[in-house]
Amino acid sequence: MRLWTKCVQLITYLLLSFVALTFVLFMHQSLRQIKKEKVSLDAENQAKDLEQKLGQLEGLIQIERRELEKLSRKIGFKANKYQRNGSPSGQTVWKRPIAVLVFICNRLEAAKTHLQKLIRQDCDNDSLQRMIRNEFGDEVQHVKHSSSESEHLKPPREHRQFGTYYKIARHYKLGLAHLFDKLNFTTVIITEGKRS
Repeated sequence: MRLWTKCVQLITYLLLSFVALTFVLFMHQSLRQIKKEKVSLDAENQAKDLEQKLGQLEGLIQIERRELEKLSRKIGFKANKYQRNGSPSGQTVWKRPIAVLVFICNRLEAAKTHLQKLIRQDCDNDSLQRMIRNEFGDEVQHVKHSSSESEHLKPPREHRQFGTYYKIARHYKLGLAHLFDKLNFTTVIITEGKRS
């Protein structure tokens, strides 16, 4: 009888183990299936979200494209106002005068050869002023300002080593202020007379 009891116990143990193993495998398989379905649903939701965002972006692109077309037409219309008769399309004519600002100080030959028309020079050099009057007459407007020495202008003590740059900056400021503020130019070309 003992043997029989041990066999029953062993068979019961094996059956319970088999049932437990089957249950675990079934549950594991079910959990995997549930996870797959969840991942599948997540992927579908993400795909839908991406499609929705893509649709929104395409809508924005269409709006921007229409705006660009409007701007392009407006620019083309305005460009046609400035287009010279008989000139190739796309070329425009600048109708306002352009000032040429030349910085030259005490260099007579450089002034003669630098430009045909001098617009400005800033030094107290009588021979240079006479040459401009004699060579160019009414074609050139000679603008002169007082020197920084005669105005007793000095850079701050900590910037003394940059004194030359302060003078150059003052020349530029006075020249540009004269052209833009007093003569009402809207465009200027700036050059400096170099030694020949």
